[in-house]
Amino acid sequence: MNILTFESEENKSGLIRVNDYRASHLKEVIKVKVGQEIKVGEVGGYLWVGAIEEIDTCGIRIRLKSVVTKPSILELDLIVALPRPQTLKKILELAGCFSVRSLSLIASEKVESSYFQSTALSSESMKKHLILGLQQGVKTHLPKVRVERNFKETIGELCLNFTGNKLLAEKNTSKSFSQIHLQGSS
Repeated sequence: MNILTFESEENKSGLIRVNDYRASHLKEVIKVKVGQEIKVGEVGGYLWVGAIEEIDTCGIRIRLKSVVTKPSILELDLIVALPRPQTLKKILELAGCFSVRSLSLIASEKVESSYFQSTALSSESMKKHLILGLQQGVKTHLPKVRVERNFKETIGELCLNFTGNKLLAEKNTSKSFSQIHLQGSS
């Protein structure tokens, strides 16, 4: 965890109290002390410097001291064939870590229909893994995620509504990334 993320409703007049996995991580891994400054980020908002005010058996209290910046968003929309649940968790974490604009999970010929029943697709599970990525990548933008079962319709809609460069990562291609010259690149 490179930043501690928090939701806006957790901010009580500049104080954040954590008593979940974040507190455990701060205590056991980071080994924070009272008075120590850490990076904190409001999901969808700014990065802050926070100071540890209190550590007790119930959790940790952090005072927000100063705004540092609003992290950038990677202007990238990922379209991924829905992978196995364990791989999905990794992809969500990477999407959060890089702070992509959006992630579309779609059906394709090789996607097993049972993947669409996975608990990894629940909004709570997806948000958990996106936030783990935010914490690792020092980001605060939560990518928008959509799950679609109709491949042709979804690809058609996404391609029609997208005006930037399009790049298809396909295992049977003869070109590598270094051989592709995108518009505006040198």
